[in-house]
Amino acid sequence: ELMDLKAKIQAMKDEGKEGFGKQSITRNFLFKRLPPVLIFNLQRVQYCPMRGIPIKINSRFEFEQKLNLTQFMVAKSAQDRGAKQQGGKEQAAKDPKYEKGEPIYHLHSVIVHSGYSQVGHYVAYIRPSARSRSNGEEEWFKFDDDKVTPVPAYDAV
Repeated sequence: ELMDLKAKIQAMKDEGKEGFGKQSITRNFLFKRLPPVLIFNLQRVQYCPMRGIPIKINSRFEFEQKLNLTQFMVAKSAQDRGAKQQGGKEQAAKDPKYEKGEPIYHLHSVIVHSGYSQVGHYVAYIRPSARSRSNGEEEWFKFDDDKVTPVPAYDAV
């Protein structure tokens, strides 16, 4: 996407459209560096104007156990230029995420709410490590109040 955006900007410059008239733009955010732990909070509630209350969205939501955010990162060369412009105070080239490779996150836990938007119960699914069971499946646990039970990965994600 970043390359497409750069190509579109260059095409606009070549056509002499830069800064004049009505234009279609694409807005995105790129990260210089990422935290060691990344948390997403999905708000699965929608306001119902007819009833005047929030309604919970109960459909199943599935996601991958590995998240690669490379496409949302500023290119390393751009980070190097930024560090040089700041007098070298920021060592962008030595960013640990780049030293280790791609910015990849592995899913560690999921919190699930059952019930309605105003009342309900939470359970947590946690993968304590990257260990696998004897059958090759990753080890997940369900934490439901005082009960902790092993569960298949499908239940958690």
